[in-house]
Amino acid sequence: MKNEKKSNYIKIIFILIIALIGIVITYTFMNNKPKEMVVNLENDEKITSKIDLKGNDTIYLYKNESYNEPGFSAINSKDIDVTNEVKVENNIDIKTPGEYEVKYSIGESNQEKVRKVVVRKSRVLKKGEKSNNSLPVLMYHYFYDKKKGETGKNSNWMEISNFENQINYLVENNYYFPSWEEIEAFVEEKIDLPEKSVVITMDDGNKSIYKLAIPLLKKYNVPATAFIITKKFDSKKLEKYKNSTVNFESHTDNMHRAGGNIGHGGIFTALPIDESVKDLETSIKKLGGNSNAIAYPYGDCTENTMKAVKKAGFKVAFTTENNKVKPGMNKYKLPRVRMSAGISIKSFKRYL
Repeated sequence: MKNEKKSNYIKIIFILIIALIGIVITYTFMNNKPKEMVVNLENDEKITSKIDLKGNDTIYLYKNESYNEPGFSAINSKDIDVTNEVKVENNIDIKTPGEYEVKYSIGESNQEKVRKVVVRKSRVLKKGEKSNNSLPVLMYHYFYDKKKGETGKNSNWMEISNFENQINYLVENNYYFPSWEEIEAFVEEKIDLPEKSVVITMDDGNKSIYKLAIPLLKKYNVPATAFIITKKFDSKKLEKYKNSTVNFESHTDNMHRAGGNIGHGGIFTALPIDESVKDLETSIKKLGGNSNAIAYPYGDCTENTMKAVKKAGFKVAFTTENNKVKPGMNKYKLPRVRMSAGISIKSFKRYL
């Protein structure tokens, strides 16, 4: 009996020892497991990178003009600079006008940025080279629709189907529509425009421009500029049409009125330069900062009006002199080709 009790005690002690060992093992495992998980999580954390482009997202080049990389930078999620790991893919062909992409990527993070590069048809002139081309800047005013019983009040009013025929002719014959930046560079004899180049402008901002001309220009995807008298300008129109092909530029704010004794008698020629500049700055502000080009009211231009336009920051300015723009002209006294009612396609071709 005593031996049996002794044997039971030994069994109990053995069981307690085994249980104690199990507790120790369990405690040790549970105590160490979180540390191992933290280490693994840190090691498996995915590192991402962000690429930032310097300069503009879209760059414009002239034909044969070299592309200069504006630069870029990259930093990963651990705030480490990894710019030197960025891979750049450039497929630009400066000899062939068109749209290209420069792609920036880094590692396995799938991070990619794209810069658009547009090679224009205009080309940079070589040293000592001169351009023999000229540029017709067409000047329209108002439009009417004969099918709706409308009539033109004078020669400044063009029937909309005639206008469409002219636009269609330009599109079908692959005419080039240069930007204001290109026009300025052409006048300054820095670049040469394609032989078949043309600019479409419309003066005053009459409602017929919005009603008839702009929808038609959008239909053919042809860019044009409307010179607006901003004192009479409806800002809602700018908001509505700002994404269309039509660019809004200045016809002054409140200087398209009588009051001078030069040319057609516009007041611009009679005002002090500082007062004129203030008007022009108001116009620019109303147009959202547009100061690429201006059309003089009534076409009147003097030394003082040119000084005011230059001081206000315009690239180029236009009179109503009937002629084409040529390299070397005064860029603040440029002519335009007047487009009047009843012009046939045959006559239109001669204006180009």
